[in-house]
Amino acid sequence: MRVFLGEPAVAIERWSSLAASATLLIPPLTVAIVVFGLLSRRDEGDRYPRCRCCGYILVGLSESYCPKCGSSSVTEY
Repeated sequence: MRVFLGEPAVAIERWSSLAASATLLIPPLTVAIVVFGLLSRRDEGDRYPRCRCCGYILVGLSESYCPKCGSSSVTEY
């Protein structure tokens, strides 16, 4: 039989400090993720013709097919 003298209190103290650290880190990390998501969104003003298959921008091309993937499907914005 093992007798713990003071060790459970130390373990509880470690877990409580870890929980406090996590509680302090969660709100700033949430804000950072939301800001990154908003800033990394595609610009809504980007209205160029694109290939439907691969998304390649087809500005200034006289051909009716995508030079990247060879598809003939083009989306006009």
